Amino acid sequence: MMQDTKKVTVMGKEYIIKKLDARTGSFLLFFVLEKFLPNAMDMQSSEDMQKVSNQITGHIMKQDMMSKEEFIRLQNDCLSVVHAVLPSGDVPILNDNGSWRIPEMATNTFLVLILTAHALLFNVSDFFTEDGWKELRSLMEGISLANFKM
Repeated sequence: MMQDTKKVTVMGKEYIIKKLDARTGSFLLFFVLEKFLPNAMDMQSSEDMQKVSNQITGHIMKQDMMSKEEFIRLQNDCLSVVHAVLPSGDVPILNDNGSWRIPEMATNTFLVLILTAHALLFNVSDFFTEDGWKELRSLMEGISLANFKM
């Protein structure tokens, strides 16, 4: 069964990562495949799928991989589902307008980058299980330009 939330501890504080809505999650998956894994459909084995996680983590900050605007959009999508666990309850780390709800996060690059990576990987990792990957590959192989009428 798919998890809807994941609790992580970063720099001694707990955070809850939630699932993105299906449309945003789908966008992020295709964005990841296009930007980070252009040859992803060639992957066959579990070992290849493990490389996916390593490639995403290793390439997320390469400047030639995406523009600043693309990165900020991806980061905002990812951070929109991160909640800080506080004594008063769980609080989203971003306000609806994208500003920081927790002001000290605005200057903590390490924390923000780690939480972005946690949220991204949590939200796309289901697609890189063996069954998920086989299903996606099967679907993509069935799509060809011959099936589209202009």
